[in-house]
Amino acid sequence: MNRQADTDELLRGEWAQTQVERALGELGIQVIHAHSAQAKGRIERSFKTHQDRLIKAMRLAGIKTLEEANKFLESYWPRHNGRFMKVPRAPKDLHRPVPKTMNLGGILCLKANLTINN
Repeated sequence: MNRQADTDELLRGEWAQTQVERALGELGIQVIHAHSAQAKGRIERSFKTHQDRLIKAMRLAGIKTLEEANKFLESYWPRHNGRFMKVPRAPKDLHRPVPKTMNLGGILCLKANLTINN
C-alpha cells in the first residue's frame, strides 16, 4: 500500500487506492493483484531482462545522454521484441474503443483530496 486511507475512505470502509487503481476504476477496469511468486514471475523476469540486458547494452554502446538513449532504444526494442514477444492466438484487436464522451485527460492524471483549514 502506497499511502494510508484518508478519513472519507475509512468512513466508507474502503482501502486507500493508488493513482493507478483510481484511474483504472474510473475506466471500468478491474484490478487483480498478484499475491504469489508464480503470478509475479513473468513480469519480474521482464524487469530483470530490462535491468540487466538493457543497461549492459547501453553501457557497451557508450550511451551518455538521454537523447543517445532514446536513439539507441529505437533500434533496441525491435530486436528485443523479435526475441521475446509471443504471437497472439488471434490477430483481431480486442481493445474496446474509447467512448467519445470519456475525458481521458481527466482520468489519467494525478488527483488528490485536500482539506483547507483556517
